[in-house]
Formats: sequence, C-alpha cells, structure tokens
Amino acid sequence: MVEDKTLYDQAVLRVAQAQKVSALFLQSTLEIDYQKAIGLIDRMETDGLVSATDFHGRRLVLIDSHGLVRGNVQSLQVLCPVDGREPVDYLRLVLIGLLGAFLLSIVIMAFRP
Repeated sequence: MVEDKTLYDQAVLRVAQAQKVSALFLQSTLEIDYQKAIGLIDRMETDGLVSATDFHGRRLVLIDSHGLVRGNVQSLQVLCPVDGREPVDYLRLVLIGLLGAFLLSIVIMAFRP
C-alpha cells in the first residue's frame, strides 16, 4: 500500500511538472505497465487533478506545476497536506494580508498632518 501511495505521488508530480497526462507518458516516465498507468490516471481524475476525457480522448491537467489545483477560488489549495493537517488555503492568506495592508494604509493616512 505504501508503494502504491509513493507511485501515485510520483505520478502526480510528473503530471504537474510536464502539464500532460496519458498512459504512454506515465508508462515511459515511471516504467510501469499500461494497466497501472490507467489506474493512476483514473485515481487522479477521481481526486480532481485531471479532467475526464473529452470527445477526442484527451484529458486536461487541472493542477499547475506547483501542485495547486486550478479553477475557482475555493479550490486553490495545496494538494499534499503536511502531517495529515488540512490543506492550507493560500488565497485566503493572501486576501487577509492585503486587507491588513489596506487597513494599515488607512490608519497612516488618518494620522498624516
């Protein structure tokens, strides 16, 4: 089971870095058989990392090269939580920082002579 998790993590990393996903790509980069590659791709689809196939049989990679999920604001989070904790929502942290900077600028403007 640990080996499968490691293989899956390696597959996600390769797909994120290359920004492409196919059974042939995973077979050649991970040196695995076709059935294992298809299983990994199906799991990535279930996890929301790649799209379902389109009418040409192609899939879109839904994560960027840093492992962040693309899409709406709510889904922007780190894929691999550290120490089993929930993923960190970086957009929320950025917005809180911007709000703090905005409020600080208002306070500074209020006390200007």
